[in-house]
Amino acid sequence: MSRNRSWSWVGACSTGTSHARTGAGCDDSAACFEIRSTDGDPILVAVVSDGAGSAKLSRLGSHIATSAFCRSARAYFNKGGLASRINEDVAADWLDNMRDRIDRRGSRRGNGGPH
Repeated sequence: MSRNRSWSWVGACSTGTSHARTGAGCDDSAACFEIRSTDGDPILVAVVSDGAGSAKLSRLGSHIATSAFCRSARAYFNKGGLASRINEDVAADWLDNMRDRIDRRGSRRGNGGPH
């Protein structure tokens, strides 16, 4: 943990009982980082994704979702975006980006989603 950071956080994922019985492992994903706003205030960005255990590639989808969210949030704040200005339109753009990344990965693996 850096001394220049304002936030402290801890994360954990747990394998559910049905996954433990089948040896499937945990399909969840999480990420967290701190970034500074243009006025220097610390912003904590945290995201969790509950992998859809019934989906063949749920672990990969969960990881892509958290990574894409972090990329979108970082780009938004790096361009001077303000936390107070995150609205439905901004969130929808980030969600579209997540879906696009998941769809592209699925298409490359021959598992493309609905079009």
